[in-house]
Amino acid sequence: IQDHRGHKEGSPMTIIYSTATCATCKMVESLFKRFNHPYKKIMMDEDHEAQQKVFKATGVLTAPITYINGKYIVGYSPAKLMREVKGE
Repeated sequence: IQDHRGHKEGSPMTIIYSTATCATCKMVESLFKRFNHPYKKIMMDEDHEAQQKVFKATGVLTAPITYINGKYIVGYSPAKLMREVKGE
C-alpha cells in the first residue's frame, strides 16, 4: 500500500485499485496528483484479498477501479473522477 501526499487521519480516503501493467491506472494517479488529491494505491495483482473485495463490490476484475466518496468507479473517466474530487 502506498500513500500519496500524506493522507490525514479521519479524512475520506480515495483508493486506486491497480495492477503492475495497467497504463490507465497511471492516468488516474496523474489526475489526482495534478489536483493534489490524496490517494492510496493497492496493487490487486499482489493483494488477492483486496482483489476479491473489489470483485464482490463491482463484479469486475479489471483495473483501474477507484473507490472515492463511498463509490466505485471502474476504468478511467476523468469527468466522473473530478466530480467526486470536487464533491459534486
